[in-house]
Amino acid sequence: VGADGEEQWRVTTGLGGVHSSPVIGQNGMIYVGSRDGSLYAIETESSAPADTAWPMFGRDARRTARAQ
Repeated sequence: VGADGEEQWRVTTGLGGVHSSPVIGQNGMIYVGSRDGSLYAIETESSAPADTAWPMFGRDARRTARAQ
């Protein structure tokens, strides 16, 4: 969704949608598994993931909220 609230793009997968969490590659590509048994690679305009703190609950993989 863009800054104005409008949908920017949509990807349709087969057999009931997405089956996994998306992963962002070092080149900005988004990878997601689908219930149809396929792995989708979605090209974006980004050149890489954001160079900021990890945007997840608890701030790290163990969800300890400890700052590094």
